[in-house]
Amino acid sequence: MPSLFLRALMGALLILSACTPDAPATDAPPDADRAAEPQGTFSGTKAERAAAAGLSDEQVAVLDSAGVPVYVPTLPDGWTLVEAVTNRDEQYDPSVPFYSLTYLTPDTTHVFVYGTDGPEVPWASAPSNTRDVAVPGIPSAGLVKLGWGGAGEQSDEWKGGIVSSEGFGENGRTYAVGTTYEEDQRVASVADVETILASLRALDPEMDVAPN
Repeated sequence: MPSLFLRALMGALLILSACTPDAPATDAPPDADRAAEPQGTFSGTKAERAAAAGLSDEQVAVLDSAGVPVYVPTLPDGWTLVEAVTNRDEQYDPSVPFYSLTYLTPDTTHVFVYGTDGPEVPWASAPSNTRDVAVPGIPSAGLVKLGWGGAGEQSDEWKGGIVSSEGFGENGRTYAVGTTYEEDQRVASVADVETILASLRALDPEMDVAPN
């Protein structure tokens, strides 16, 4: 059976595969309540940030060798890290830098964080709902667009309540945060995905975004 990371990665690549116009924003469903406003500044040593993201010393060492800047969330209470994978894993091409973190929520749903070398790629098809999210801890040209399907969504990219950010980043790197749909998994809520997206910050404090 594929790993949780592979499922998340396949979902990310499916969503981030072609260009179409953005859908108009619509009212959020009841479970898409606004996440807490992100902090404008960040603090903490690298070890403290790793701990806040659920990472062990060994996982930090692997992430440091991924060849792409690593941004991690601050986990809400009750969240756990399920898997941390990079191009250093023997089943992936080591020449394509990437990392992926998969998190389990207290509601037993999954949220992934993914980063790789490569240009930003728009959604394959426009979601029924979108929301702009401020992510002050990561370089990006403006707000990040978060999308999710509506009730009875038939599109493969958004069926089952899939939630995903559009690819974002700068300097030839692309990042995404979202949740995937599998028969044995329940997708995370819009609020859960937004919480992780808005809290992203550099694992290494020396890479922090300069204040405006």
